Amino acid sequence: MSSDPTDRTNNVLVGPHHYMLGIEAKVAAATSALVITGAGLSSVVSHLALETTPLWTLWVGSAVAVLAGSQVGSNLMAARLESRTIKKLFGVVLFGIAIVLFYQAFGG
Repeated sequence: MSSDPTDRTNNVLVGPHHYMLGIEAKVAAATSALVITGAGLSSVVSHLALETTPLWTLWVGSAVAVLAGSQVGSNLMAARLESRTIKKLFGVVLFGIAIVLFYQAFGG
């Protein structure tokens, strides 16, 4: 796979800013995960500050699931998945989201 930012053959599903900078899909996904983690943590802090009675069993269960999923996902991403595969998976997920949004808007 070419890392040349002018090679447009393998950069179909990467975000525009990553595409223009020529960033690999793995690096883009890791960067995105880091930014999302910061946003999620700020949301948790503000929710805990404003909410009077959090559902602690739900919070703890979610935290355990997130930690387990992040470990499995990072090991898979680092060891087994290529950038091309990540792009294809991203495309499938986006297509699924589009179907759900279309159904919500027009079907039900």
